[in-house]
Amino acid sequence: MIRERAVAPAPLRGVVAALAVLLVLLLGLPVAMSMDRAATAATITRSDPSLDPAHLHSAVTIVLVFTWALHLLVAAAAIWFVIKSLQGRRWARIAFTLLLVAAILGSLNSATAGPGYLWTVVATTCLQLLILALLWLPPSVRAFFATHRAGSSAPNTAGRAT
Repeated sequence: MIRERAVAPAPLRGVVAALAVLLVLLLGLPVAMSMDRAATAATITRSDPSLDPAHLHSAVTIVLVFTWALHLLVAAAAIWFVIKSLQGRRWARIAFTLLLVAAILGSLNSATAGPGYLWTVVATTCLQLLILALLWLPPSVRAFFATHRAGSSAPNTAGRAT
């Protein structure tokens, strides 16, 4: 007998759309920083005025490598956690929640770096809060994960005639 997989509820599928926009913004920051190295250098100088100008180029490179690595890692983890959440994995929903909370807290660093980064902080934080709400608040999502927790193997018969 072939078992049907439970279909993820609409709010959980909405996480996919919100994540797509979040990924564009998340990767947009290192792109913007890479394209405008002078602005990145100005941000570094503003945060550390005692930095020797001879070392500024190296500092910009280090900041860009770190920013790219961090944002790519967060993007990859978020994609993985969403895929697993759509399969009903409770651990993935919890891990994704922790990742989003850490990202929101980490955004405070970008918010204090300068007004040029505030746009991404506000936009990504709003999307991250939306995703958190979609992961935890809708009754259909809670029921979806509760069904998987109970180990129910009952097929999803929503929309089928009996």
